[in-house]
Amino acid sequence: MIKSTSLTAFLLATLGAGLLFIGWPTSPAVCFLFVGWIPFLLIEELSLNGLGRFIWRYWGLLLWNAACTWWVCKASVAGGVAAIMLNSLLMSIPFSMARLIRRFWGQVAGWVSWIIFWLAFEKIHLTWELTWPWLTLGNGMAMYPQMVQWYSITGHIGGSLWILLSNLILLQIFFSKGSTQRIWFFSFLAVLAFPLTISWHLLEKKIKNDATAEKIRVTVIQPNIDPYNEKFDAGNGDKILKKFIDLSTHHTDERSSLCIWPETALPNSLEWGHTTGTQQINLLYDFAAQRPNMGLLTGATIMEVYHYPKTVTSTHYGNGDSYYDFFNSAVYIKSFTPLQRYDKSKLVPGVERIPYPGIVVPLLGKTMIDMGGSVQNLGTQEERTVIWKDQIGIAPAICYESVFGSYLTPFIRNGANMIAIMTNDGWWDNTEGHRQHLHYASLRAIECHRSIARSANTGISAFILPTGEITDQLGWWKEGALESEIPLFKDETIFVKYGDTFEWEFVALAAILLLVLIGEQLIKRLI
Repeated sequence: MIKSTSLTAFLLATLGAGLLFIGWPTSPAVCFLFVGWIPFLLIEELSLNGLGRFIWRYWGLLLWNAACTWWVCKASVAGGVAAIMLNSLLMSIPFSMARLIRRFWGQVAGWVSWIIFWLAFEKIHLTWELTWPWLTLGNGMAMYPQMVQWYSITGHIGGSLWILLSNLILLQIFFSKGSTQRIWFFSFLAVLAFPLTISWHLLEKKIKNDATAEKIRVTVIQPNIDPYNEKFDAGNGDKILKKFIDLSTHHTDERSSLCIWPETALPNSLEWGHTTGTQQINLLYDFAAQRPNMGLLTGATIMEVYHYPKTVTSTHYGNGDSYYDFFNSAVYIKSFTPLQRYDKSKLVPGVERIPYPGIVVPLLGKTMIDMGGSVQNLGTQEERTVIWKDQIGIAPAICYESVFGSYLTPFIRNGANMIAIMTNDGWWDNTEGHRQHLHYASLRAIECHRSIARSANTGISAFILPTGEITDQLGWWKEGALESEIPLFKDETIFVKYGDTFEWEFVALAAILLLVLIGEQLIKRLI
């Protein structure tokens, strides 16, 4: 135990937050992530009471969260502040759980359990409905995809393990002396070198495969429509749709196979089942007829009407027995073929969906405040529906969904040969938010071994190879389009097949640790 003052704890927490911030995308200084947790681990060694350790640990985590994700407040100050404060609190839990293990089983068990509890926290945070996993540690490697080709085996949680383990070993070097210190030093070199060696081997193999793969010609449209002052203005509907069609007509030809528009591209909502003959759909089919070999994948707001409360988010309207749901959807349009549809199902908590609506909605109601106005609490779907362009499967990842590696893997298992990210990052203005979002997509490409075509309303549209390399991009606040031939694959990576199980194993380990500890203490009391 290190003798300390509150000033020592404050300085350590602030230093840790600073190191993690400097190492986080889009900073190129990723090396700081491998030392950024050491100050937090040293706080655990200070002679503070439990409350003191919690306060200064929380202070550091709060600083880091605020420094990296402050831009969330651009859309909603109250929502952004709440997300930052809650996320920092949740990040404190693995430390508290590890402290409990340490109290009864000793220092080494406490340090090891900290890694287990943190990885369990990350998995739970990726899964439950209060999710905000922007700072999942494995995402911190997004600027250097060439270093983490092995994410195709472990997913980004493997990167989280790499970072945490490196910090812990460096701490042992700090506390050790003599031959023990040398052993820890060489252990650290091995922990760094082994994943990098695997990565370079996989990268070389993937580059060869990419060169011989079947390809598809894809065009992504970036209309550069202001989401606050233009996009959702009802009076601009015809103008916005004309812009999309004009851009697409100008940037595609008879060789084009797929054209992608961004999230909520269509200016007017579609009532599913009653789309035939509407002006908006007629214009889209007229455009599709000009390119009979090309499919159009577009973001849309879908309305479904029922004669009974079909879902927990269904809202009653009128005086009869009618109910409705809204969906943030991807719709595929091609000449002489029926519409295909996928509904965004990883929704932003508090923005697109009230968490656990079956419990909360009866208490608080269903109308929410979205970025830009009042909207319906959105509906979701269970299955990861693949959009089919002839024999080519497309995984439509709508905005926030592209942050979740395990969420995308069912698309691949269902036959998707490529990923289409459709997003509207303009809510965050010209901040790190949209740049981080772009680079996180590189990790999803590696995990799934799929090319990505990314269409963003206001930037950054891009193409990403299965190696995570960003080949083309159209920057912030630029109108235009990108066209590229991207490779298609049918293989399933180890992460696609088993990654979700691998992640849940850490949750199981954390639960076992706590159950064994509780059981041990109960037995001791009974004896």
